[in-house]
Order: sequence, then structure tokens, then C-alpha cells
Amino acid sequence: MNKSVDDAEATLVRQCLAGSETAWRELYGRFVVLVRNVISKHARLTEPEIDDITQTVFLTLTSALRNFDAQHSLSSFICLVTERVLVDELRKGSAAKRSALTLSVDNHDGSDEASQIQSPEDLPDVLIERFEQALLLRTALDQIDADCRDLLKLRYFKGLSFNEIAVMLGVAENTLNVRANRCLTKLKAAYKLCVTTRAKTSRPTRLTKC
Repeated sequence: MNKSVDDAEATLVRQCLAGSETAWRELYGRFVVLVRNVISKHARLTEPEIDDITQTVFLTLTSALRNFDAQHSLSSFICLVTERVLVDELRKGSAAKRSALTLSVDNHDGSDEASQIQSPEDLPDVLIERFEQALLLRTALDQIDADCRDLLKLRYFKGLSFNEIAVMLGVAENTLNVRANRCLTKLKAAYKLCVTTRAKTSRPTRLTKC
């Protein structure tokens, strides 16, 4: 990151934490579109729901900014906070749906209104769990070396064959297979560390990129 940009972001964060309304307006103006884009990318929500979660993100930032590390970009930090707030909000929505399901069954009196309970497909627990796993995987990928990260993305995200990647990188396919196995071992170790770290603290050791 450019040092002048780095210093400017650190100054903005300090001003926000000091309670400057001007700084908060600047932060909101600069990042509200980013926050909404992150929310929209990860979940199918209505505009009012996106508005509500966006406001929750900025409320969360009033305390979360204390954990900002100036070695990383402010946009990456806000992306990560947004993703975690989104997971929390999806969990709350899932819990509310389960409560509605239980209430409807307990109070069922044969009326049409009482029989309109939530179906199991409407309860996104599995989707939320997969989403959280995806976030942890992104964090783990960010922690391994760039060569391994690029190789694994080509193989497992873009779906290229080892032969295609070998031609692209100018290496023997057998060599590439060995390298890929080593990279997967690194990724598994990084993922395990991410899971352990997340269980102990809500503050990440590194930040992912949107």
C-alpha cells in the first residue's frame, strides 16, 4: 500500500475512534458501496435487508476499528467485518425461522394461517456453515505463499487440468503434481490454524481481500 494512503487511513481510523462526526461521515461515504457490494455478493437479500445489515456493519465498526492493523488496507478490514456481521445476521434469521416453525406447530388450530409454517428448505443453517467455511478457506489461502495460492486457484477455482497448468507455467506435469500436493498440505495446515484461531478470538491474524 502507498505510504501516504496508509497514513491517511490510519489517521481516519484514529479520528473515528476519537468520536469525530466528520471522520465517520467520510468513512461511511467512502465504504458504504463496498459494504453493500460484499453483502449482495454473498447473500440473496432484499434492499431493506441489505440496508439493515449495512447499518449494523457500521455500528459494529464503532468498536471493531480498535482492531484495525495499519499494515493492511482499511477496505480489506471492512470487507472482513462485513462478512462476519453478515454471518451473524444470517444466523439470527435462521434462529427466528426456527422459532416461527416451533410456534406455528405448537399453536396449530387447523386454520390456514397457522398451517403456513416455514419449510426445512427455508432454514439456511447448512448454507451458513458452508459460507463460514468458505471465509476460513479464503483466509487460509491468504496465509500460504503466493506460488501455492496461484497454483491452487488455477486447479480448484478455475478448474484447469494439471496438464493445462503445466503448459501455462512451463514445468513438467509430474513436478506440478508434487508441488500441488505440498501446497495442499500447507493449505490444510493454514485452514486448521484459522479454525483454531477463530474459536479462540474474533480478531483475525490476517485479512482477506474482497
